[in-house]
Amino acid sequence: FKNAESDRGPKIYHYQVMISLMLSSQTKDEVTAGAMTRLKKFGLDPKKISETEESVLASLIHPVGFWQKKAGYIKNASRIVHTEYDDDIPKTVEGLTSLPS
Repeated sequence: FKNAESDRGPKIYHYQVMISLMLSSQTKDEVTAGAMTRLKKFGLDPKKISETEESVLASLIHPVGFWQKKAGYIKNASRIVHTEYDDDIPKTVEGLTSLPS
């Protein structure tokens, strides 16, 4: 999966794939890829993103579809992944679907 950094370990890879999927809804692939590039340059890991102002996230992901809403979802999902799942994504469908998105 080219939008995620596999060399940063499985937890970060899983997290980045999840973020890419969140961004991809109602968004062209090229726009999603651009947003992921900006997020990775910024530092795309659950702790950093959960501590980042929503307005900063919004500017990083713009112009993805529904970018203002998605910035909030990404921040909240990142906080949950960081605090409740030790920086990895939930292992079950129920856990994944309980995340904001």
